[in-house]
Amino acid sequence: PHGQLVPEAALIRLQALKLQGNRPAVDALGQELLRQQPAGRYAERVRGIIRKEQEGSDQSPGLE
Repeated sequence: PHGQLVPEAALIRLQALKLQGNRPAVDALGQELLRQQPAGRYAERVRGIIRKEQEGSDQSPGLE
C-alpha cells in the first residue's frame, strides 16, 4: 500500500500489537517503521511506544 493513510495504519497496527502484549512484534514493527521514516510524522510516537514496551519488559510480573 502506498496511500496517504499508510503511516496512520502502521501506527494503529503498532498500538494494537502493544495492547495485545506482543512485545517482539511491537519492537520489530516499530524498528521497521523508524528505519523507513526516521523523521516521519509519527516517529516520536513510535519511539515512545517502543520505549514503553522495552521498559515494561524489564519489570517482573506483578510490579506493573
